[in-house]
Amino acid sequence: MDFGALLVLVTGLVVFLTLAGLLVDRPEWGIPLVAIGAAASVSGFTRALSSFGGFSVYVGDAASAALLVALGIQLLAGRPLRRPAFGWAGLLLLAGLALLRGLGTFGVELVVRSYRSEIALLAAGLFFAAQQIPAQRVELFLRRTWTAIAIFMSAVAILFLLRFGLNSSVASRDRPLNAQQALFITQAIFFLLVRGRQGKFNWLAAFFGLIVLLSQQRTVWIATLLGIFALWSVLAPSGRLKQRVSVGVGALVALLVALWTVLSSSQAGLALQKAVSEDGTFLWRVEGWNVLLSQQFHGPGLNLVLGNPAGKGAERRIFDQLITVSAHSQWITEMLAGGILAVILFGLVTVVPLSKTWRRDLRLRIPSPLLAVTVVAMTFTISYQLGPEQGVLFGLLGAGIGTHTTLVNQSNSASESTVVETHPSG
Repeated sequence: MDFGALLVLVTGLVVFLTLAGLLVDRPEWGIPLVAIGAAASVSGFTRALSSFGGFSVYVGDAASAALLVALGIQLLAGRPLRRPAFGWAGLLLLAGLALLRGLGTFGVELVVRSYRSEIALLAAGLFFAAQQIPAQRVELFLRRTWTAIAIFMSAVAILFLLRFGLNSSVASRDRPLNAQQALFITQAIFFLLVRGRQGKFNWLAAFFGLIVLLSQQRTVWIATLLGIFALWSVLAPSGRLKQRVSVGVGALVALLVALWTVLSSSQAGLALQKAVSEDGTFLWRVEGWNVLLSQQFHGPGLNLVLGNPAGKGAERRIFDQLITVSAHSQWITEMLAGGILAVILFGLVTVVPLSKTWRRDLRLRIPSPLLAVTVVAMTFTISYQLGPEQGVLFGLLGAGIGTHTTLVNQSNSASESTVVETHPSG
């Protein structure tokens, strides 16, 4: 190794250890670290930081490693692993077991590449589920991070529309945004709407809503509607808030009807109709899920319980065509990666805290900042895999961080114990 390469390696290690050290006492800084890295990855900015023996290391890899090292330092310093993190630790253990099982058959490069996204998701979920962070900091970092990313991705969508229009025939891309990009934007809408203070109509949230509509991502459309329903279910009994939500939903419906009428014969109208009417991709997914589940249930019993060795992938034959891309469902991915145990654990770390938060919000009649965005993410799991930034959200949700910071500003009758469910880490 020459001196230049050695210097780069040493500098990288110093930066990495400094970052991990910062996260030990300031874990909230991991929110933009993970989210920005994930946003860059889904947007195609995937330049490797370094390469060792042909194996490339990316920003997401470094971020995941920094989270795990920081958590290790916290545990060595005597901080016990909190109960919400146990499920994530179990999922990560299953992923590690799959990695070991696949090394001898598929090799290091293929094994790590096939599980890179899964490990990043689990590392983020484990780290944030184990934290105790002041709720106000969490909400601030989440809102600012997701808003900044949504602004950038909205600009990407507008540039695409100006260049190619809605009915694009570009070989590599036919929509202004991919599903993961649209997910970022729709979650930013809810972070802006649930801000903990009475305010005027949020024009930025409305603008993001228009971008999501133009994205032509049906899964995200459905997820957004379910997120709105989650807020509605919490706010409906409240007279003034109910009126505001009603006015907002009514205005949105009127806008959509007007756009549909005016643009019915235009390029935008044709693109919207095409997005609504196409069902080929969904049928393709369902057929693929049937094949993958059949393979799993009729395969070795060990794989059914613990998942396949890493590197095996999601290969299946659909309509006489061999498909090797991802399973297009987080739940199917968990079945392949960790078997029945992983599906159970994933439900425990996502569905259980979400349902608890929803019930608590219904009782208090005040929406949590994380309620709608995790409803959106849960809907997204049906047709797509989650990115590591969603592990941040579900980890925080499970830890009970930032669940009711809006109580201070919206309800003077709520008790202080409800406002702060977690305390600053020593």
